[in-house]
Amino acid sequence: MTQEQVKVLLSRLIEEMDMQCGIISERFDTSAISGFRANAKNIRSFMQLIRLHQGRTAVETPAKFKKLYMLAAVMQDSQNELLEMMANEVLTLAKNTKLNEVIAEAQAEWRRTYAKNIMEKLGKMLLSHNYDNIPPAIFNNFFSRIANSSSPDAKEKEVTAGEQ
Repeated sequence: MTQEQVKVLLSRLIEEMDMQCGIISERFDTSAISGFRANAKNIRSFMQLIRLHQGRTAVETPAKFKKLYMLAAVMQDSQNELLEMMANEVLTLAKNTKLNEVIAEAQAEWRRTYAKNIMEKLGKMLLSHNYDNIPPAIFNNFFSRIANSSSPDAKEKEVTAGEQ
């Protein structure tokens, strides 16, 4: 995989996250939150891969990007817990109130933190970096794993592989 191909794939990930951030800011959609977290994990993994090959200071995770990732985690975890408790009919009024407060606080903090330029800065940092000294096979493996994990039957493949 060439450096240009790596940058095209990174650009797509960042564009998708930017779109998801816009949706989250508008209506805190659960699928947008989930998609943002998955893509953010991929970006964080990519940055870790670069640090392993180019040194600890090769790329730094921007603080506001980290904060958005953590806020999305709080929202998603709280939403999932709320849904699970409702499905199991074990949701108490106090727990319902507490989870909704946690979600509302995370949403308010998201609104204070999110700015379109966060993804733009992340993109500029990653797309201006030089990846020539990293073997292309590493990128091939990394991006094929991302593609496989986002396919609809990826979880089925994981289960099948684990059973063998």
